[in-house]
Amino acid sequence: MLLLLLVASIISCTKNEESIKNDIVQSIGFKDKKGMLHCQGTLINGKKEGLWTEFDTDSINAILCIKEYKNGINTGIHISFYNNGNISRIGFDKNGKQDGRWIIFQSSKFHKIASEEYYQRGTPTGIWKKYDEFGFLRRDYDYKTKKTIREYGLIHSKPVPIPIKNKNLQDTSVVSIN
Repeated sequence: MLLLLLVASIISCTKNEESIKNDIVQSIGFKDKKGMLHCQGTLINGKKEGLWTEFDTDSINAILCIKEYKNGINTGIHISFYNNGNISRIGFDKNGKQDGRWIIFQSSKFHKIASEEYYQRGTPTGIWKKYDEFGFLRRDYDYKTKKTIREYGLIHSKPVPIPIKNKNLQDTSVVSIN
């Protein structure tokens, strides 16, 4: 549904970059030199406002990301996509920088979480969670100290903490108790 709305909006609202100078509020789409749509959104007094969509000009209008802007600065939701259309990452920007919790997804068709990351004014911080290729929690990582603080195995398909002292346990190993 969202894609249908975007396509309808693109067809009806695309203008040339030169035509925006005299308008106060308008929906607009910018095209590259080859005529491929590069981005689309709303300008208020010449500044980006609301949701903006950026497209991959190397493919046929594949969406690269959707960002929210306030007064020309990306502040709000930020969703990036892989070339296959799956979400690659989702989080929030504040004053043009990543802020708060970001979820990073694997590129596979199963669309599992790869990691949870935290940012404060664009700076990585806090405890990051890393997941395996099946989407199971495997490790808590302290970004400040750059050390793993907790590893997880699986018991009955649920992640459980494993003591770090166990050096025989590899990151990709799975503990299973029947």
